[in-house]
Amino acid sequence: MPIAALLVLLRYDANPVSALEIGEALELIHQPIEKITESYISIYSKMIDSSLVTISNHVSITINGEEQIGSNMTTGEVIDQWRSFHICNKAIQLAVADEKPGIRLISYANFHNKFHYEVSVDDSLIFVDINGHGRTMTSLQQIAVFRFGVIGAIKATVIEVPTSDEDTLLYIIYPSESEKGILKVEKKLRRYPFSVIQTYLKKKRLKLILPKVELKAQVPLKRSLKSLGMRQMFIDMCYHVDGVPIKVNKFISSASFIIDESSEGVKHPISEDQEIVAKLPKLIVKHPFIYYVTSKEYEIYFEGKITKQVLVKMQTKYKNNEFIHFRCIIAVFFLTFPLLKANVMSGVKDFSNNIFFKLSNRNEERNRALSPLPLAALLILLRYNANALSALEIGEALQLIHEPIEKIRETYTGIYQKMDNNSLISITNHVSIRINGEELIGSNMTVGEIMDQWRSYHICYKATQVAVANEKPEIYLFSYATFHNKFLYEVTLGEALRFVDINGNGRTMTSLQQIAILRLGIIGPLKASVIEVLTSDVDTLLYIVYPFKSEKGILEVEKKLKKFPFSVIKTYLKPTKLILILPKIELKAQVPLKATLKFLGMRQMFNDMCYQPDGVPIKVMKMLSSATFLIDENSKGVKHPISEDAQLVAKLPKFIVKHPFIYYVTSREHEIYFEGKITK
Repeated sequence: MPIAALLVLLRYDANPVSALEIGEALELIHQPIEKITESYISIYSKMIDSSLVTISNHVSITINGEEQIGSNMTTGEVIDQWRSFHICNKAIQLAVADEKPGIRLISYANFHNKFHYEVSVDDSLIFVDINGHGRTMTSLQQIAVFRFGVIGAIKATVIEVPTSDEDTLLYIIYPSESEKGILKVEKKLRRYPFSVIQTYLKKKRLKLILPKVELKAQVPLKRSLKSLGMRQMFIDMCYHVDGVPIKVNKFISSASFIIDESSEGVKHPISEDQEIVAKLPKLIVKHPFIYYVTSKEYEIYFEGKITKQVLVKMQTKYKNNEFIHFRCIIAVFFLTFPLLKANVMSGVKDFSNNIFFKLSNRNEERNRALSPLPLAALLILLRYNANALSALEIGEALQLIHEPIEKIRETYTGIYQKMDNNSLISITNHVSIRINGEELIGSNMTVGEIMDQWRSYHICYKATQVAVANEKPEIYLFSYATFHNKFLYEVTLGEALRFVDINGNGRTMTSLQQIAILRLGIIGPLKASVIEVLTSDVDTLLYIVYPFKSEKGILEVEKKLKKFPFSVIKTYLKPTKLILILPKIELKAQVPLKATLKFLGMRQMFNDMCYQPDGVPIKVMKMLSSATFLIDENSKGVKHPISEDAQLVAKLPKFIVKHPFIYYVTSREHEIYFEGKITK
């Protein structure tokens, strides 16, 4: 949190590209300063009120490494001065010939745990580190009722440990496998939100045995922040002064994490009963683990991991400061930012979800159909010929920064080929350059043709060639996608189905009935059931996310889906014999995307996308998605064996889709081909 507060301090005095990069990384675009301040102050107030946490910051401006201006500030003072500190202006005032001012930022944070329940101390714990080396350590034992869960999906056990501060919780995520098992858990945690982890935790009596930990870590953040998209501030953060760049030279996190025998000394009632104590299971933390320190609302105060033991003397010198840290256990801290560096595939998925949820928020009651791949391919066509700011915004939205064209092409081609070879799907695009609404250049292209021409289509050059005096060329983009389902298993037209829409209005519809074994999950945290429906294409799956509540229950499920990834949903699905009853659907949806894409950070292309010829801006005037989603009685006609047994069929449960729902069409690798919702 103090790191994020410092970044916001920079943002409000930086040049546009630096400000944009910081805003994107912290998801602050289009957020008013009052709302940002309110959110940050809320977390800061909880942290500063906790007797277990201390945080502070040091902001300095240097020349040739020597501090010229230095300010020690609490995080609250940093937040108060976001709009008034004017770090660039201070640096400019110090600039002299041939000497470049630099900015140095240091964040300090300390967590010294004090347990709520009584702790006893022993010296008999053998901790085996990430490399398989064991060492005897002091152990801390607590007997109490904890919230505890064994989570197969992340291959770890999670325990919630109460502290002396009632608002502060310590979570230990303990991998099922020792040594390098922590590396697998880390990967899974990237897509496994805390809100889902909470659903697994149940109260359990046990003995908790932890190692005594005193960790002090100083981490230079420059490389990490650059990998998260914040690069410009390390090149030139401010407006140029006579061509002399002013940049952030150093950004350092200094944090400590201490678990020792400090406690309030409260004895849990079960610890007094020796008969119960003798039978209690033990959770012994004796190999690498991940930890979180959070509020009761799961706002993260600290996070990190303990991987190995080694005695280290670490000394770093700054003017007027010397920090000497002795560490018994080394850890590598991993930072929490809303935007993590992801691969190209996750960029497509996130882009799809972001558009879908934003459109849904704009008009909650509309039916939706969207195919993300052709839209993303069109945006990349623009990116490779756009001006720097337009290209940056598109790259950030699709998570393509630092990704080579070969990797992007390989990933997109992989998805496109699956869609193009799929008899259930058709996709195409139209790229148009117009003046006063009249098309001068128009190209109908498959998505494959677009990808082939990413670096050669030169849309800005084409627009420049048709520009004439006082008339501005404009770019129009259209994406067309159709999904016409064909079920694998036989479908019959069933009895009339009464479908109740989002406003509570009922209407009789044609129903489709299928008898089969399908994968089904009742997902309490999502407040919805999810069913996986097989299609005639072996690689293509249809998922129905069906809210428990009718009518407006879909709105609650949509909010939860934002933080409920597919990788988690599929862990709930189990083969189930049932009768599936769906409404027959023919949905055609045309959606102008300009407002949505601007909200997602892609604004410049709608103002001026190209390098200006003679001061005449060339911009994207319209981007339109046209998608069709059809579910009818089309099927391969395969009879599932259970459908032949009349006695069994008579006893089968029915899964009837009769109120608003969300749908996904995906590959078996869960690449999203289509997503949308039926509301009315």
